[in-house]
Amino acid sequence: MNSPNDQEREYRYERKFATDLMTPEEVESVLYRHPSVFREIHHQRWINNIYFDSYDRHAMIAAVNGHMERLKYRIRWYGELFGQTNKPILELKRKHGWVGSKDRYEVEPFEFDRGFGIATVQKCLDASGLPEQLRTDMSCLEPVLVNRYSRRYYQSMDEVFRVTIDTGLVFYQVDRYRSQFLSHADRSNVTVIELKYDREDDNRARKILEGFPVRLTKSSKFVSGLTSLLPG
Repeated sequence: MNSPNDQEREYRYERKFATDLMTPEEVESVLYRHPSVFREIHHQRWINNIYFDSYDRHAMIAAVNGHMERLKYRIRWYGELFGQTNKPILELKRKHGWVGSKDRYEVEPFEFDRGFGIATVQKCLDASGLPEQLRTDMSCLEPVLVNRYSRRYYQSMDEVFRVTIDTGLVFYQVDRYRSQFLSHADRSNVTVIELKYDREDDNRARKILEGFPVRLTKSSKFVSGLTSLLPG
């Protein structure tokens, strides 16, 4: 799974919102009754992510301040959180203005348990045959956050718009050397909705959002997780 160059990279909108005023069932009902006729297209599954940042939290500061050019690193896998990871993928999420893209690299499975730390990550990346520059960039980062949530997938009848609904969201604090997962934050009362579409469909997307009966608040799982785990 190779990374594209800047000319080949496909940028699209990923508008993410959060609400604690609607249950997942109510959100699903809105989608089924929506004029664009959304239908579920994939089985529900659990998603696990490890986010990385520099020692001075450059990525977090850029996200909080709304910088138009941002880069976020994470390792994602599906299924069980603890134990041997299932087909993990290293993702580089690029933000360019209001649109974004992802570069994906397959990495070697690793054991995610209470002994997890930077040494586990380094061993995984060393065995994965990643480009040298990427390995150099990752060597300046450390794991800072783990999140887990259940996701359902929907698509409009014309196959132009996709919506995901995330529930059961939990954040875990990870330690650089040996994680004990003693600090965590439960956000299972929040439903996160993400609308995804190509750049040329931005005007039509406004009609999609008008179909939701409550005001949706912009959301970043990365920022929400880190801020919710801050002391005090």
